[in-house]
Amino acid sequence: MSLNALVQAISELCGCVICFFIIISFGVRREYTSRSGRIMMWMYVVIFTLLFSDAFAWIYRGVEGTTGYWMVRISNFGAFLSSYSLLVFYTLFLYSRFTPAEQKKMNPWVNFIILICIAGAMAL
Repeated sequence: MSLNALVQAISELCGCVICFFIIISFGVRREYTSRSGRIMMWMYVVIFTLLFSDAFAWIYRGVEGTTGYWMVRISNFGAFLSSYSLLVFYTLFLYSRFTPAEQKKMNPWVNFIILICIAGAMAL
């Protein structure tokens, strides 16, 4: 493993630890009771998954053999899927923060963005 890959993997694993503590603090402080708080907590879970998958992609990058081949494929798939999931949760978070609580119907643009993210995830 090169020094660049090692530094990249360690920095992403440190980001995983930070996200883990933020997720725990959401549970301790009970900030997930509102709709936007729950979406924010799920955004941190997706960011944790994204960083963890990308760190494993860096760790197994250049490793020859069946294990290295499949670990890079699985971790890259997890990173790409997490990217689309993060876009969906970010869109829902912004929608929940800037719309009144009594509005029940979703904006068509929000549905369009979610549809694009689902189509992109299915294309993986």
